[in-house]
Order: sequence, then C-alpha cells, then structure tokens
Amino acid sequence: MRSHIHGAILAKKWEPPPLPAEKVEFIVQEGMRETERVYPAFMQELRGTSAGAGVSVYDLFYNLYEELWDKHSKVPDYTEERDTGCTDLVVTGKASYNGKTYLAHTNDEDPVDGEAHLMTFHFDDRSPSVRGVSIGIRPFSVVQNSAGLIQTGNTLIPQDVRPGIPRMVMVRLIMTASTIDDALKLAMLPERSSMYNTILADHTGRVVNLEGSATDARMMPLVRDRLVHSNHFLVPEMVRFEAKHDTQMSSTRIRHRVASRLLYAHDYHTPESLRRILQNHEGYPADSICRHGKHSRTLFACIYEAETGKLWLHKGTPCLWVEPLPF
Repeated sequence: MRSHIHGAILAKKWEPPPLPAEKVEFIVQEGMRETERVYPAFMQELRGTSAGAGVSVYDLFYNLYEELWDKHSKVPDYTEERDTGCTDLVVTGKASYNGKTYLAHTNDEDPVDGEAHLMTFHFDDRSPSVRGVSIGIRPFSVVQNSAGLIQTGNTLIPQDVRPGIPRMVMVRLIMTASTIDDALKLAMLPERSSMYNTILADHTGRVVNLEGSATDARMMPLVRDRLVHSNHFLVPEMVRFEAKHDTQMSSTRIRHRVASRLLYAHDYHTPESLRRILQNHEGYPADSICRHGKHSRTLFACIYEAETGKLWLHKGTPCLWVEPLPF
C-alpha cells in the first residue's frame, strides 16, 4: 500500500481545504486527540501505517478528515458535479423475492482518491474481524464484521460539523460492535465530527437507517419494506442541518427520484433487479446512479445479503458489471 499512501497524501496537498491553514491544523489536532481518547486502537494502527510507509501520522489523519473538504456552505458555486456521492437501496420482507434483506450501494468518488480495494482486518484483542471495501487509503466505505453486522451508507453535509472523530474513522469504530443496538450507540457518540447516513443490517435480517449530523440523529423508517437514500437529508427533523445550496442538489435529487421510482415499480426485487437499478444512466454523466462525471464517478458497486453476509462486488462503473449474479 506504500505507493497508494504517498499518492493519496500528495493528492490532498494539491487541493487544500477551504479553510485557513492554522484552523485546519487545530481541527486535525483536536480530531487526533479525541480519536486517541475514544478509539486508541485506530491511532495505534495509524502509527504502524506511518512507520511502514514513511509518512507522518498527522498527514495520514489529515487525509482521512473528509469534513475538511466539505465546501458546500463555504463556496456557494461549488457544483454537484464535483461532489462525491453514493446511492443506497434496501429491500426486505415482502419487497424481497425470498424475504431476505438486501443492501445495494454505489460508491462515487473523485478518481484521484484512489482505487477500490477489498480488505480484511483481524485483531488480537477479541474485536470482531472486519472485511470491506476501501477507496485508496481510506477506512471502509462498506463493511461487514464477524459478528454478522453489515454497514453501508452515504455522505451527508451538515451545517454543524465540529472538531472531533472524523466520520470515516467512525465507520471503523461502529464495526467494533456486535449488535445493531450497540452500533447505533457508537454512531451517536458526542465526540463525532459529523456522521454519514448510516445503514446497518445483521444476520437476522433486521435493518435500520440512521440519518445524522454532528449533534443530532434520527431513524428513517422503511416504506413498504424498501428504502432509498442518496446525499441529502430526508428526515423532516434533520432537514434543518442541510449545508448544500440548491445549486448543489441536482445529482442527489435525480438519483433519489430515479432509484425510488425503479425500486417501487415492482412488487419485489432480486439481487439481479437491484443491480439493474445500480446500472441506471438517467441523468448521465454526472447525475446518474451509475455516475461518469469527470470529478465524481462510481468506483465500485455492491450488493449484500444480510442473513448470510454474501457480497456481490464490482470494481468500476456498474454499467460494466455484466456477469450473471448467482443467487
């Protein structure tokens, strides 16, 4: 991973955050202190990575502090075409062909952030082992653990971001839990800097969606055993935290509208029908579920079966995902 680490650090230095340098340093140092206090095992891992790759722990943590680049409320003309995204679909119960729970996800990033890797971590402190997909040197974008938990989700840009544990690191912390209820408690720790829209499922087929910011979080119910989420707040109590301007909402609104129409157009879904939704090009290139924007494109797509932990994974834009899904 050495070359990936050096490349990722250089890429972030080419495009610094839209904040004064002294404020950035303060935020990163505060985040490191809070992470060391709450999740010291992760900081130990960063120190090992630092030693192995010949880079500083500060540069690694800075690279993972995604909130620093949340430009939406600071730069009004920051367009959605440059925005990262992700689209998530959930079906369960009567909306699934066999009654099981399926989670489908596209992961949209700037290609300069690196390639998708399937990675597994085993720990010597009895924490659950974890397997998931990482972009570049980032912690997992989607992940499952040996306790039977699965986590997917997508980026939200809240107005109440504060110094604390970055949301990327929170993904890893959440997966130290063995139950959904324990995972939700970790997701809502007050030390967090912000929160992704967090989707959790377990081996019983239970699935929940937690839409959150730095200071608040609310559950979003499934409707007719289905759920669609992209990159804007949907829960009425959470909409007040939205930091995006209307001009920055085109892609997320189109993706949500198209995915919702397709998901509710049929009585039930299979992994194959979910894959077809992930491949949709309505709004092409930058506003489609399968995104092909210059600065934001789908780098991988996946589908989980919650009860078994089975994962179907495609690296690259899902329109090129052509092999039959064995289910």
